[in-house]
Amino acid sequence: MGLNAAFKQAAAQSSQDEYLRLRKALERYGEEQLMPCVRSASQSLAVHPDPSLTRQLMALLVSYDNAADETLSYAVARLFAVDPAAVEHAYRSFGPDDRRRMAERIRAGWTNVRPELRTALRRPLDARLDCLLR
Repeated sequence: MGLNAAFKQAAAQSSQDEYLRLRKALERYGEEQLMPCVRSASQSLAVHPDPSLTRQLMALLVSYDNAADETLSYAVARLFAVDPAAVEHAYRSFGPDDRRRMAERIRAGWTNVRPELRTALRRPLDARLDCLLR
């Protein structure tokens, strides 16, 4: 999360060269290291619930709120489809500002996850997600 924080700071305060250097480094890190780990964590959490790892994944979602990559949003939304209680519990452990940023990302991920589900699962999960993200 430190590299992304430095990128956000550079976007606000640094020269164009520094901004571009950090952007390139952040994109490379995300593609080569971070997002494969996110996918792996998401798959693991679907089989082996871990509240601490769920919360860390959601903290990462907040930290990378500026990312165009949808892997984090998809991973959290997919986890919600499999274990909504875990996502609800972790979501409620954050403050209102973080929850607001997280809600936008979860909704975006849900638009990609929702079509993958059977209709019988969609409706109750849609209602549960709407209730959570109000």
